[in-house]
Order: sequence, then structure tokens, then C-alpha cells
Amino acid sequence: SLHDALPILHAMSISFGGTTAMEIAKKYQEVKDLIEFVDDRKKDIAIVEAEIQEIEDEKSRLLYEFLDNSKLFKSPVFANDRSTTNIPFVTGDEELDRRFIKEADEAGFKNLKGHRLVGGMRASLYNAFPLEGVRALVEFMEKFETEVKGEN
Repeated sequence: SLHDALPILHAMSISFGGTTAMEIAKKYQEVKDLIEFVDDRKKDIAIVEAEIQEIEDEKSRLLYEFLDNSKLFKSPVFANDRSTTNIPFVTGDEELDRRFIKEADEAGFKNLKGHRLVGGMRASLYNAFPLEGVRALVEFMEKFETEVKGEN
């Protein structure tokens, strides 16, 4: 406590060229307050980071859940190797993949074309991509799948 530190602070005042124990105590308290403030901000940051991670996990969970239950779309990646930010998927038919990419682009879902060496489609769910965007994409994919089933 500050009271217990006063004898030490008084002794320190002699070595600091006459700075009073009270001045040293004030500086000590300011530093202590600053450390507490920084510790509190670290806790706040940790809470925000955890909340962001929950949203990121929910975004990828929604899309993978759809892919795992879809009769048309599939994820070519084993479950334990899956990324939470870049999610590739295919229909198994290159022509149908091209059609999906075209229709998705027309509906406002941009840049879904997969990597040029891999093909298919890829949804990039980086931090700036909102949860609502994933929900809308899944809804669009459900409608597309229903249309394709109706054609067969």
C-alpha cells in the first residue's frame, strides 16, 4: 500500500535531490493508475477479439453447414483441413460452376470464381465480409440448387 511505501519514498526523496515524498507518492500513484488503465484496455481488447472470433466462426459454420447438406454443392476440402476465411466449393460440373458464378455475379455476389488452378468457386469470408452477406449467399445458393433440381 501507499502508506507502507512512505518510508521508502522518504528515503528515495533524499537521493532525488530533495523531491518530497508526497511528489514521489503522486508520481507512483499516477504510474499505478496508468498500469491499471492499460490492463483494463487489454481486457476490453480481449473481449472484442473474442466477439469478432465468434462472428468469424459463425460465418464459416453457416456456409460449411450448407455445403455439407447440399445435394448440389460440395466442399472439396476435408473437414479437419478447412479454412474459416477462404471456402472453396464445387458442383462437380464445370458448366454448372460457370453458370453459378455468372448468376451470382449478376445477383451482386462478386469474386466467387475459384482459383485458376483449382476451379470451382471460392467464398472469401475475411473480417470485412459481414455475417449478413454469408446468410444472403447461402440463401442464393439454396435458390440456385432448387432451380437446378427443377430442371432435371
